[in-house]
Amino acid sequence: MRRDAPRSATYHRPVADDGLEVRTEELGEVTVVRVVGELDLQSSPKLHAALEGRDPTRCTVVDLSGCTFIDSAGARSVAHGARDAGPGGFGVACPGSNRRVLMVLEIVGLIDVLDVRPDVSAFLDRD
Repeated sequence: MRRDAPRSATYHRPVADDGLEVRTEELGEVTVVRVVGELDLQSSPKLHAALEGRDPTRCTVVDLSGCTFIDSAGARSVAHGARDAGPGGFGVACPGSNRRVLMVLEIVGLIDVLDVRPDVSAFLDRD
C-alpha cells in the first residue's frame, strides 16, 4: 500500500491593504487628488477611479508629494488622467525631494509632456 506524503498546512492570509490612500479635495478652482503611499500595479486602480470621477471643467492636480513609490502602472494611471483631462487642465505636483517618483516620471517621458510643479500651491495661483 502506498502512503501519500503528508500535506502541509495551507494558510490563507487576508489580502493586505494595497498601501495606497487617494483623497480628493477642492481648493478654489482646483481639484486636488492626493496620493499617499505606493502607486503600483495593485493600487493604481484607486487613482484611476478617482480621476474618472472628476469634473472636467476644473483643473485637476495629482499631488504625488506623499507618494513613496511609483511603477510604470502608476505612471500610466497619471498619464491616462492627463489624456482624459477636460478644458480645466491637468497637472502633477511632485517636490524635487521626491527623487524616486520624479525619476520614474522622467524615465517614462511624462516629465516632458505634463505640467509638473513642485507643490499644489503652484497650481492655485493660475492668473
